[in-house]
Amino acid sequence: MASNPLPGAEVSNLAGIRLPAVREPATRSRCSVVVARCQSLLRVLLSQRASTAVLATVCLLVFACAHPSPKTVPATSASSGAACQSETPLFSAETAIQDGWKEVAIRGRTRFRIRQVGGRLAIEAQPNRSASGLARWIDADTADCRWLEWSWRVDELQASADLGSKSGDDVGAALFLLFGDPGYLTDPDPVPTLRYVWTTDRHPVESIIPNPHLPDTVRNVVVRSGDAALGRWSQERRDLVADYTAAFGTSPPEPLSAMVLFVDNDQTREPSLASFESARLLCSCRP
Repeated sequence: MASNPLPGAEVSNLAGIRLPAVREPATRSRCSVVVARCQSLLRVLLSQRASTAVLATVCLLVFACAHPSPKTVPATSASSGAACQSETPLFSAETAIQDGWKEVAIRGRTRFRIRQVGGRLAIEAQPNRSASGLARWIDADTADCRWLEWSWRVDELQASADLGSKSGDDVGAALFLLFGDPGYLTDPDPVPTLRYVWTTDRHPVESIIPNPHLPDTVRNVVVRSGDAALGRWSQERRDLVADYTAAFGTSPPEPLSAMVLFVDNDQTREPSLASFESARLLCSCRP
């Protein structure tokens, strides 16, 4: 896929993400004809300087095939020999225009935009002495859906960040998972929260660190630390039940209700740049 297949075609959703029109991956054969026609139409409209409203409508058509229904895939079980899992997508850069993101602005505004990063379509986050995130509702019971997978990348990491200090509490990248009802996404109430973070090597991988601002409800779980993997895509897989139990001393009493993509540098004021490609839950098949 080209790094910028349709330069200049940008529309905005309610969260302020700048969304370029992009080609649908060829692997989605069931939509390939529709996508190709929509892209051709979009090129014509761009050449004629069509209005933003028209471009947005065509972009919606291009992305309409990007919501795959949960699919059942084979898995193995040590106890039963054969089992199955269903995949539940949580987000994808390919479908960001449809995913209902809301901006959570704590201090200033981080720039979120859709672009090609290292050969992949991603939600790129670049803070400017800011602390803000993109949030969306999810609904999942970790008794059935305990495994979380996602792909992310950090290109710039704040060297002086320290998750144990209010004055250094910046992350290279973070994924918040909220358990229970936080009320409004744009101003959430404190609820038990796992914050999976990519940070400096000040904190070893697998460290669990209470957030200095909300120590009773937010636990940092260090997934990546240091600069060894900077500038490369990384794929993660976490056991939500095990991590929640290690962080709070009990299994999750409430279902997953929301997630937040987050990057900040309001404390250190040092450059930071991160990208998020997609995330999904792996769930046990229901009878």
